[in-house]
This record gives sequence, structure tokens and C-alpha cells, in this order.
Amino acid sequence: MKTITTTDEKKIITLVQKEITDVSKQQITKVKNEDDLVIAKQLLSNIKTAREGYKTRIEDEIIKPIKKSLRSLQDFWKPFTTSLDDLEKEQKGSIGVYVDDQEEKRIEKERKQADKIQKKIEEGGDAEKEIEKLQDIRETIPDVQRRVNRVVKVVDEKLIPKKYWIIDMVALRRDAVTNGLEVPGAVVEDETIIVNG
Repeated sequence: MKTITTTDEKKIITLVQKEITDVSKQQITKVKNEDDLVIAKQLLSNIKTAREGYKTRIEDEIIKPIKKSLRSLQDFWKPFTTSLDDLEKEQKGSIGVYVDDQEEKRIEKERKQADKIQKKIEEGGDAEKEIEKLQDIRETIPDVQRRVNRVVKVVDEKLIPKKYWIIDMVALRRDAVTNGLEVPGAVVEDETIIVNG
């Protein structure tokens, strides 16, 4: 695996900057006749070549090796991180089951204690000790940090308003332009643009 050094990157960037600067120094031609048109077209061709050159060079000599190194590192660590993720998920699940079970038991104890308090009050007795016991029951919550995540689940796609839909322009263009299909709500128009070279 080749690692790009800062020196390599600086050399590539310097070369690319020189190529772009050379093209940038060329003067824009006001097209007034056929000779000007030829010069202007040549400038567009030079711009296109410079742009493709620097993009290719940066992609091939800097970005691709970095991506390859990153993928290699991710592949190396994936078994470890996956194992840790699975272990964490399983452990959190186990804790969650226990905490939920304890919460159910606490609620049941609370309900029974509230019934005792109600019965004492109806009998005209002193419910102070029973109220203290209720408070003690309420304080027996397992010491585990929890949070509630609010998630949205789609239960019926047909009822979701249109403003939440995203138009797939690639598929739309492929069907309408390439395959010649009529797509309701879309039209195919010809747009003239100037191309390089």
C-alpha cells in the first residue's frame, strides 16, 4: 500500500497549479469573426484539457490512494468493531430487559402500596408509615442511564404528504429522455449549451 507523503502531494499540487495558471493567463477572445471563433474554441479546449488533467491527477495520485488506505484500515478493524458493536448491543439488550422487569415490579409494588394507603385512609387509620413505604418503593429505580429516542416509522406511504417525497432525477431523466417515456408532471426540453472543444 503506497502512502502519499506531504512532499508528493505538494509536487502534484504545484504542477496542477502551474497548468491551471498557464491556461488562466490566456486572454478571453471577443468573438467578432471566424478567426476569433477559432481562437475562442481553442481556449475552451485548453480549459477543458486543464480541468480534466488536474481532476484526473488529483483523483489518481492523491484521492484514490487515500481512499484505498482508508478502506484497508476499515477492513482491518471491521471484525473488531463489529464484534464490539454486537457485544454492546447484546449487553444493552440484557440490561434493558432487566431494567424493564424491575420497573414492572416496582409499578406493581407501588400499586399494592397505594391500595394499602387507600384502605388505611378508609378505615380511618394513620397512613403515614404506608406513605413512607410508597416513597421508598418509588426510589428503588435501577441506576442505569436511559434516554428515549423519538423515531419516525412510516406505517402507510400513501398517506405521507408529497412535500416529503424526493424526486429521483436520474431515474426520471433515464425514463423520459433515454427511454422516451412520457412521465406525468415532467417535460423534455432541448437546451442549447456551449461545449468545450
